[in-house]
Formats: sequence, structure tokens, C-alpha cells
Amino acid sequence: MVRTGGTSRWALYYYFRIRPLVHQALRRVEAQAARIPDPAVRALARESLETKRFHCEGGAVLVGAAPQLVRAVVAYQSLCDYLDTITDRGPEVSSEVIRSLHRSLGDALVPDAALQDYWEGHPQDDGGYMAWLVNDCQAVLASLPHYGAVADRAAWLADRYVDLQSLKHAPGTPADRAGALEHWAAAHREPEWDVAWWEFAAATGSTLGIFALWHEATHPVSVERARRLESVYFPWMGALHILLDYFVDQDEDLAHGDFNFVTCYPTEADAVVGIGRLEREAAERAQGLADQAFHRYVAEGLLGFYLSDRKVRGALRAPAGRLLSAGGNVSRALYCLAKVGRAP
Repeated sequence: MVRTGGTSRWALYYYFRIRPLVHQALRRVEAQAARIPDPAVRALARESLETKRFHCEGGAVLVGAAPQLVRAVVAYQSLCDYLDTITDRGPEVSSEVIRSLHRSLGDALVPDAALQDYWEGHPQDDGGYMAWLVNDCQAVLASLPHYGAVADRAAWLADRYVDLQSLKHAPGTPADRAGALEHWAAAHREPEWDVAWWEFAAATGSTLGIFALWHEATHPVSVERARRLESVYFPWMGALHILLDYFVDQDEDLAHGDFNFVTCYPTEADAVVGIGRLEREAAERAQGLADQAFHRYVAEGLLGFYLSDRKVRGALRAPAGRLLSAGGNVSRALYCLAKVGRAP
């Protein structure tokens, strides 16, 4: 199956071929999480898998016609979500300990990397669950015949992700963390990207660029082609992805006192305009790719996928409706399909 098929063809392929594999892979991860000895850490791992499983479903869209990547996507995304949960809901630790935990994300991308003591300096431990996720990802990447052509770019994206998480979860007040993030973004943001500091920061929190590069590594790919693909996903597609994630989590983040990038826009109307612009930029920049139709489908589909979340209710309904309309027929079609897929 090629990646240039129509939207309905791809949506049906995903829901009936890829999504069941995601759920199968998640069951493996859930079984491993159940073996965590510390009950508090085990509860956080389970919470992460229960509340953020749709992140794995969304990320798996990027495996396209390479279902062998599902296991790696689920392992890596579960690791990201697990780290996010234990740093958000676990005991407060230093920035150094947070970075130590997140070293696992870099090691997961290097098939022959030795495991480290990721929990060094942390008052808890997970009995090897994190290491198991790292190994599971490494095993799949080791089987990709052309991974060497994309490994450096995937590592760069992972490094920016670790930077973001280390600053976003650092000790201090939300204002302290926002200031540190703004300063960091100013130092790394390229002028030609023309994105706000919080849009750049949001882009670094996306794993979609990494997963897209993995798919490229399933067939011969030049470094130049890998960079062209990355330029679509970073910062445009990545920022769209994470800002939609934050958009649907606004009420939840407010309840927990968590920082939310969408609130950095001056007004709700500005947020709708900004997120809509990112979707258009991602879709337009995909035009230069060999499989441009698929990547446009991803950009437009992200709106439908995220805005179908049950958390979009109350005051979020109106701006969500405006965003969905901006995405056009593809976004609306994916919205309806995702609504059915999320039904209990």
C-alpha cells in the first residue's frame, strides 16, 4: 500500500489496520507497567497509559504503510508520556534529576546504546520499566535498513524535547518556568521560522517529526530528503500537534495549575488564528515532498483527531468549531471518524 492514496482510503487503513496494532502494543506495555514494584510509581505509569493512550494512536498515523514501526512508536510515546506524568505528578526533584530521567529518550534512539541509571538521584524507582521501553524501541530501530540517514536529525529533535521538558518541569513558579522557556526559545529559534516563542517551544514537544523520520528509514533516503521532511514537521507540524494537545487540555491544566502554551496567546481569538496558521503552513510546506498528499492529510487530520476529544466541551466548543472549519473537509471527516473511534 502506497502513501499517496485518498483521505478516506488512508483513514480506513489506519483505523482497521494500524489502530488495532497500537492497542495490541499498548497491552504489552500495560502488562510491563503492572510489574513495577513501587505502588506509587506503578499508579503513575498506569495513569499515563490510561489518560494519554490517544497520543500513541495519533503518533501511529505516521507509520503509514510500515506497521512494523507501531511497536517503536508505542514504546517511545509511552516513554514520553510516562516521563511527563512522573515529573508532573511525582515528587519535586532537581533539574539535574529531570535530565537524568530524560536521558532515556536519547538512548532509545540509538540501537546499540547502553542502558543507564535513569533514576539516579530520584527518591523512587520503577524496577526497570523505563529501561524496558528503551530496549523495546531500540530493537525496532535496529531493524530499519536506512536508519543511519535519519538518526542525527531524530537525535536533534529528541535533544530539543529534553531541553523543553527539563525547563517546563524545573522547580520554581510557573512564571519562572515561562521566563526560562522564553529565554531558551529565543536562543534556539531561527528567524526564518517566524513563530512565537511558545510556538517554537511547543514544536519541540512533538514526537511526530521523529516518527516521520523513522518511516523514511524504511526505504532508501538521502540526508537531504530527510532534512526536507524535517522542515515540514519542525516547527510547523510539531507546533500544530502540541498546541492542539494543549488546547484540549486547558481545563485540566487549569485545575492542576499546570502551564499551558495556548494561554500564551493574547486572546482566544489569537489562539484560533495562530493554530490555524500553523496548520496552513504545515500543509503548504508539505507540497514539496514526494508523498505530499499523505503529509497534508496528517496536517489536516490533526485538527479532526484532537478536536474530537471528549475534553472539548463548555467554553472550548466554539473555538474548536472555528478551528475545525478552518481545516476543511478532511478535518471534518477525520473528526467524525475519530468520534466514532473514541466512543465507549
